[in-house]
Amino acid sequence: MTTTYTAEQLTTLSSQLLTHIETHLSAQFDKGRIQGTDYAQVYIAAVQSSMAQAQSFLLGKDISAGQVDLLVEQKLQAEEQLIIMKERHGINRIAQYT
Repeated sequence: MTTTYTAEQLTTLSSQLLTHIETHLSAQFDKGRIQGTDYAQVYIAAVQSSMAQAQSFLLGKDISAGQVDLLVEQKLQAEEQLIIMKERHGINRIAQYT
């Protein structure tokens, strides 16, 4: 199962991440903890890391959704097999397993 994300969803996620990064880095700059060219280097590293995490998050959502679908299908198959077993072997002998 693959989800296609819209440009709007990706832009929103990117904007939210960049807003948080900029807020945090500005606070660090104002406190004198990041100065000069270090600011640019930290900013670039933070953006790259955040984008990688966002990509992992979006891919993880697809994987999780696929796992849920698989578990639902396995549950349905197990229920069907139980019904067949009850029909073949009599309800009383199988009742102890339900």
